[in-house]
Amino acid sequence: MSIIAAEHFPQKVLKLISLLEAEGYETWLVGGAVRNALLGKATDDFDLTTAALPDQFCNILSEAGYDVIPTGWQFGTATVCLDRRLKCEITTFRQESDYSDFRHPDRVSYSNSLSQDLKRRDFTINAIAWHPVRGLLDETGGVADLMAGVIQTVGKPEERFAEDPLRILRALRFAAALDFDIENVTGSAMYQYRYNLQRIARERIAIEWNQILLGSRWFETVQANKEIISVFIPYISRLDKQTCCRWVQEQENIISIAKTLDQQTLLQMIILAEKSEASREEFMTVLIDLHYSKQFRQTALALFSLILDIKKLKFPDNIVYFQPEERQLTHKILMNYGVNNIRLFLICAPYFTSISRHKRECFSRLFNSFMSEDLPILVSDLKINGNEIMQMLDLEQGRQIGDLLNRLLLEVVSGRVPNERSSQIHWLQSQKETEDTLV
Repeated sequence: MSIIAAEHFPQKVLKLISLLEAEGYETWLVGGAVRNALLGKATDDFDLTTAALPDQFCNILSEAGYDVIPTGWQFGTATVCLDRRLKCEITTFRQESDYSDFRHPDRVSYSNSLSQDLKRRDFTINAIAWHPVRGLLDETGGVADLMAGVIQTVGKPEERFAEDPLRILRALRFAAALDFDIENVTGSAMYQYRYNLQRIARERIAIEWNQILLGSRWFETVQANKEIISVFIPYISRLDKQTCCRWVQEQENIISIAKTLDQQTLLQMIILAEKSEASREEFMTVLIDLHYSKQFRQTALALFSLILDIKKLKFPDNIVYFQPEERQLTHKILMNYGVNNIRLFLICAPYFTSISRHKRECFSRLFNSFMSEDLPILVSDLKINGNEIMQMLDLEQGRQIGDLLNRLLLEVVSGRVPNERSSQIHWLQSQKETEDTLV
């Protein structure tokens, strides 16, 4: 595990190292690419650290024909575009001072020491460097932590999390993605400094949060660290461990479904809200706070609200025929949420454990009957329209036409009036005989 061959990395990245080394500037590959290579994982994220100052490595690479973009110039960082899909970030060796804004160092001092540069990094598993000739450099025990499946900070965790509290969420991201444990002292410091996350821009938190959700162990990570997550998603504190343990057994199924539907993050957010017994208002506040798109919020809130409404439905045991009231409630749900949201719910419903199997099956039967019988959902879906009613009943356009159509719609969806034009006309004619219905 502690040996990496050059074949693990793209030749285009290795060529950058050769160009800078040829000019006398020590250059190493660091970060995620080295970590993933040691774990036998593929990567598309490449970072170089070099003794060359920003102006020096930019001039060398520009003269060699590379497109160099000063993406973080004030911190000694530039990005080299190797092709349309492959980019490499290059940063000068540096040592840093305090982080007054909890994000950027107050002062960046360039260094000629790789060791100093590695000591400023967040976690030991990210502080491993690789050179095509010299091999690995691991001064913080990162390789051993990779082998043990442990995440711990470089140096004192209190200092690392005080510098940038977002590192707390980065630790959770790695735990979820790699199925690693968080070292005890590091974990205690994460808990101690969790409220500093309130000082971090929600956009930055949202990026790390969404990455946590992509990890294979996302649910276990969130549940085990709910006191930290609840700093920005308050209702997470109500996650019940026993309920979570039962649900974990099914999570692979729903994530597989979610990926197929391209709805993974959306369904995960709904699952967490549902498991935490969040209110509609609490869920909406979090969606806005984490800057999800308008379309994402609308779909997530509609599906979550649908779940809350279906929970309220009551179906008798051993039901054979559905009563008009049950059909009307199903119709109301169809009107409020639409066919697509209901179909998405029915696909995922088995994994929302607070909704009983009996209730899911009854609702599914009712929904399928609406679809198979082509029952109207809106007034415009009836077999007769307002103009025809005006002519048939000799009425003028007005509120009572709309009232009649709405009443007819309820009669049809309840099953008391067949979904046929002749039956709907007959019902309307019967209303004409009762003067009270036309006043």
